[in-house]
Amino acid sequence: MSKQFSRRSFLMGSGMLGVAAAAGALTGCAPTGSADGDSQNLSATGEAKAGTRYSLYENPDEIGIVHDAANEEDFDAVFVGTGIGGMMGAMICAEQMPDAKVLLLDKGSICGGNSNYAERNAPNESVSWEEALTAASETAAESTYLKRGILYAERAVDYGMNSAWLYLKHGVQLHKPASSAIARPMYEGGNGSAVIKRLQGQLDGAEYANLELRLNTRATALLLDDEYTCTGVQILNADGTYTNINAKAVVLATGGMSNNFDLLQYYSAQDLSKCEAMGENQHGDGHLMAEQTGHGRCGTVALSSMYIHVPGFSIDSLLSVAASMNGSCCYVNQDGERFIDESSPSDIARSKAVEQQGRVFSIIGTGLLNDYQAGKMAHMKGLVGEDRANEPWDAADDLALAEGNDHVFKADTLEELAELMGVPADTFVATMDTYEADCAAGTGDSVFAKPAEHMMPMGEGPFYGFELSSVIFNTNNGIRINRNAQVVDAAFKPVEGLYAAGIAASGFNTEIYYVGTCQSSSVWCGSKAARHLIENCLGGTVADNWYGDEIYTKDSVVAYDNA
Repeated sequence: MSKQFSRRSFLMGSGMLGVAAAAGALTGCAPTGSADGDSQNLSATGEAKAGTRYSLYENPDEIGIVHDAANEEDFDAVFVGTGIGGMMGAMICAEQMPDAKVLLLDKGSICGGNSNYAERNAPNESVSWEEALTAASETAAESTYLKRGILYAERAVDYGMNSAWLYLKHGVQLHKPASSAIARPMYEGGNGSAVIKRLQGQLDGAEYANLELRLNTRATALLLDDEYTCTGVQILNADGTYTNINAKAVVLATGGMSNNFDLLQYYSAQDLSKCEAMGENQHGDGHLMAEQTGHGRCGTVALSSMYIHVPGFSIDSLLSVAASMNGSCCYVNQDGERFIDESSPSDIARSKAVEQQGRVFSIIGTGLLNDYQAGKMAHMKGLVGEDRANEPWDAADDLALAEGNDHVFKADTLEELAELMGVPADTFVATMDTYEADCAAGTGDSVFAKPAEHMMPMGEGPFYGFELSSVIFNTNNGIRINRNAQVVDAAFKPVEGLYAAGIAASGFNTEIYYVGTCQSSSVWCGSKAARHLIENCLGGTVADNWYGDEIYTKDSVVAYDNA
């Protein structure tokens, strides 16, 4: 008997969709723009209104296209995006300039964007500029991930101040996980959603009377006097009309483009057919708006490849985790061969290895499946929780879900399974025979040196083949910025009045995601943009103690949520 199981839609209701250091010039910012038609549509050419200057992307939402406006409004500063970068920047701007009119926008119905999924931005002390440069140089020398060390150094110098603002002044808590495998504390509640809710709740205070929050409001295009002078942003109203928001400064904190594979294909070197995306509202809006300016075409975008997954299952499905992200997995590719030590501690390395194959299948025998259900999973720490993975569980519901899933295959013999998966039977059977012999010997993996404790035998049939995909949580890079978080052109000439923050901004990653840069870089960019635009666009002054009563040090007391 052999059976091929078919694709079902994803169960993730939380948003899983199938988804040379140049110094920054301290330039002044643009004057307030107008809605009299002077603002230029600099991303459309000729009759190609739906396209862009830089790719064949059809741009169905016409992002970066300036439309006739039904009305206009005036603000001093606009922050587009309510993730940690946009939220923090807008709050700092409102705190330091009580007379300024600050607008915070988000096209989503809730605040937070991809920050709601973030694990942490653990507090850190500031270091001296000399120490920061040394650390940046060492990191660049040791890593293939870091792109611009000068931004890494700027972030390190500001660590203590930004940590103090977030954890001491605004009371953000940290969560101490029960698992000792996680060395650093997480955000309260285990992800960034509680942090965003805490900050949003503070906006009702008198200190933020000058800050207006608008949700379900999509920024669609920049208003420009010329390619180097931003004078505001155009927004799309619920009734389909457009409003011009005239402003002295605009901060693009719009996130990545992982939910827009049609656009991402023009900015990524990865084979997206091997990928699925988690997150929401990551459509590359900020990237396309930056392309209206002298910034020109956005640079290469990096995929935050973090997990491996069986399409059709929820991201925290124990069966999917058992088949994809636990050290005792056995992966084979389109040639029927293994290609990696599946117990590799690097999530990125495993994800990239999957992306670089033609097809990848995780093989599970009935004996191994029974061992997994008995709680013998060497799981990826933190994904499903240590307790869940090490306690008995029943795969019946997930196996029922596999019915009709064309990424899951079942057969009585390995030869039949090879035929269903479309891999060479002789090579596949030989691969599995070698693997089983190594498991039986108890001395470890003779091919890729996987440790013996992760070598668990398949047992008897029926056998399962789970086709795998790489999961990207977001993308990084695209919009070039300088040390003030200003948007710049290819020669690092700033676009006046325009800033970028968060994972849309380039500099902290090469084509591969550098772990830990998302939240820490977003915090730095949002904070830096706010402080720079206050003094260079709004004519204000940032207080020396803008971050609160004390700078963060290792002795600072930070509240912990142990729930």
